[in-house]
Order: sequence, then C-alpha cells, then structure tokens
Amino acid sequence: MVRLAAVVVVLVAGCDAHLGTPAGTAIDAPPGSSSDGPGGSSPDAPGSSAACANGRVVFLDFEGETLTQATGASDATQNMAVWMGVGSATLPKFRDGVAGRAGQISQVTDLVKQKLAGIPEITVVTARPANGPYFMVGFGGAHQTVNVPYLYAVNRLDCGDAATKNDLAWVFEDAPSTQKAADFAVGSILFGLGATGTNDVNDCLCGWLTACQPANAACTISSSVTAALSCPNQTNPQDEVAILHTFCQ
Repeated sequence: MVRLAAVVVVLVAGCDAHLGTPAGTAIDAPPGSSSDGPGGSSPDAPGSSAACANGRVVFLDFEGETLTQATGASDATQNMAVWMGVGSATLPKFRDGVAGRAGQISQVTDLVKQKLAGIPEITVVTARPANGPYFMVGFGGAHQTVNVPYLYAVNRLDCGDAATKNDLAWVFEDAPSTQKAADFAVGSILFGLGATGTNDVNDCLCGWLTACQPANAACTISSSVTAALSCPNQTNPQDEVAILHTFCQ
C-alpha cells in the first residue's frame, strides 16, 4: 500500500492537504513567469469548443514552473500558489531526463482523462490556455523545494469552489507510479472543488484530510461515500461525481 494520510493547516481561506510521509515527524501525514503572466497560447490549448461556457479547463503541466507564494488564493494564470512555504521556488520538469519520459507523461494524461471521462464538463489539456480560468495541476520536483513537509501532492481546500477558479495544485516526483500520479491529480481536482477526504481506501480522496492509506489499485470516484465534513454545510454521504459536475459553475 502507498502510505498516505492528511494534515490540516487551517488558514483564513481554507485548508491545505499535503499527501505523503512527512519528514522529521513520527506520525503518518498526507498530498518561468513574466509580468504579463506565464505561458501563452498553444495549438492544443482550448478554444471555443471547451465544454465550459467560460472556457475553464484542467491544465496538466509537466514542464516545470517557477511558483510564487500567494497571500489570499492561488492563481494558476500567474503561477501563484497559496500553499507555498517559501516566497518563490522553481520546480523542474516531470521525470526530466528519465528514459521514456514522453510515454510516462502520456500515461498520466490518459489516466486522468479516463478517470474524468464521465464528466463532459471537464476538458483536460496539456498546453497552458491563453487565458483563465483554468485548474492547473503541475507535476515534478520535490516537496522540499516549496517547503511543503509532505510528499506526493498538495492543494488548498476550496469549499464550494468559491475562493478561486484558477486553482493550482501540485503532484511531486515522489508519486510511486504514473497511476498514483494520476490518482493524486484527480484527488487534487476534487479537493479544489470542495470535496473533502474519505477513509475509503479505494476512493480518490483517501488521505485528503484523513488518515486513510489508499490501495495500490486505481482510485475510484464515488457518488456516495462518507467524507471528513471539513466544509460548512457539507453533508454525508458525499457525492464526488456531482461535485465534479459543478466544474463550470
């Protein structure tokens, strides 16, 4: 089993969940810019065919980024992350220099797309859109680089998807496989939409704000699962499928 649990850091705007085993503790715990904003248009960036009327998509970023600490909410269009533990840091490309890197990127991308295939509202792209809003999930690098004391993945809990539409989550290089990298990415998307952690070892939110240790198999998205009740007015059972369907709202 992948050992995975969650530590909750309560801040003004919400909670960060960090996935993995923390350094320096005895307990198990969880997951270039310019003045005009990073990146630009690309041939496979979404256009008028995007499922959301406002063009919001999920952007999987495997090419490394320089991130800056945000004070209120993350802003993927500016590479600003509220969960950063340092003012600025550069995370390298996913599996940079590793043989078969392109194939591994394709595997992670395909696995994320397969997991979200039943949610027509969500379009997944691998090139940065020219404009927001978009939900960015980056891959690569080490948790120490951004001074996050936990492995695997991190994002800020956004109850009701209210704080930001330009979410920025990250999956670190310590993800033990391409399947788990994809699972953590899906978990970070759910978490950014306001879904909270579960104790179901098969669920994609196992370990997000809970002490759950996920199974090795691909995670599942449930329409009825007991949640950690971390958001106001949240009810059980949690319907993760319905929450994903709110992506365009």
